Amino acid sequence: VSTSLNLLLTNGGIEYFTKPGERKRFFRLSKSYLKVDLKKSKDRISKELQLIKKVEQFNLQFNEEKYQKHKDFGKLYKEYLELHYANLENTINKMNQLEKTV
Repeated sequence: VSTSLNLLLTNGGIEYFTKPGERKRFFRLSKSYLKVDLKKSKDRISKELQLIKKVEQFNLQFNEEKYQKHKDFGKLYKEYLELHYANLENTINKMNQLEKTV
């Protein structure tokens, strides 16, 4: 349990607080948990997009037949990831704006 709690603390998923005069730590979901999770998803998608672009360039340069055969599938998946990335970015920006008003 201790290892799992420390991992969640490090990743920003939970936070702890203490009551005055007590050593005992109490844990709760972090206020920024959702935003942290969305940022992680955005980072994963960004890395996957970079990888797709590298594979696309490699196949275009060294395996044009395979590139021509599968480019529609790759393009469709790339468009999906780009839309998902933009949606995550928009949601994170809205969360930041809400935090400023609160």
